[in-house]
Amino acid sequence: MTPALRALAALVVASAGGALAAQLIAQVAAWRDERARPTCSADDPPSLAARARAVLRETLLSLAALAAWPLGAGAPSGDTRRAVVLVHGYASSPASLRILAGRMRRDGWTVSAPRLGAWWHDLASVADRLAEHLERVRQETMADGLAVVAHGVGGLAARAVVQREGARGGVRWLITLGTPHGGTLALPWLRLGPFRDDVRPGSGALRSLDATRLPARTDAVAITSPDDALLLPPDASRWRDACNVSVEGSGHLGLLVSARVYELIVENLAADPVPAARGHGE
Repeated sequence: MTPALRALAALVVASAGGALAAQLIAQVAAWRDERARPTCSADDPPSLAARARAVLRETLLSLAALAAWPLGAGAPSGDTRRAVVLVHGYASSPASLRILAGRMRRDGWTVSAPRLGAWWHDLASVADRLAEHLERVRQETMADGLAVVAHGVGGLAARAVVQREGARGGVRWLITLGTPHGGTLALPWLRLGPFRDDVRPGSGALRSLDATRLPARTDAVAITSPDDALLLPPDASRWRDACNVSVEGSGHLGLLVSARVYELIVENLAADPVPAARGHGE
């Protein structure tokens, strides 16, 4: 085996080991949180086999997104009057959104997915980069209002932009997938970027988000899963300004490839925007 192939093989093994270790740590933390919370007698906790399948599925999705990293989410195409911006999460890239982007292009949407960087300093800095991209999309398309679908911590950055820009931002739909709107206790050892403080319950960033509201004509949906090991505790993922929907059986990355989640996205984007007189959080 040549040195180049040995180096590639070592990289593949290290990536697989790192992805597997991260999933195992997240699942163990979720299991401990589940045991610490009171449960109803009717609850059916996941079996060991179910947790093993979740670890394997999320690990494979992590490796697939890593392998597709240079490719991004694909080239823009579709009807410029129907524009959607897909927002990736922390320590990720547009490659993680490739399947979702393909489905939306097939259904006639013009899709863009900015590269916001893998390692974010904090939510404020990534929100600024996202705001610049949204402004370019507004100028380049004829869309009568943008749709934004954001994954994980990217949902908090998208929410910050929409709430800060208000009605002039032109975002009519904001859909978040697996976003810790109330903060998360997952990965307490990860003291980098937003996980250092911003996404922790009670942080200044989260209090600032809760202090402002969405524009009246922006329709918001928060889709989560009780099987998402990065949302701890699961109840903290609720967003008062949104229609909160829970989908069982999907892990954090699984939300991006779930057929049911895509159905929910399409259903909500096909609905009329909320009336201007209606408030949020009702």
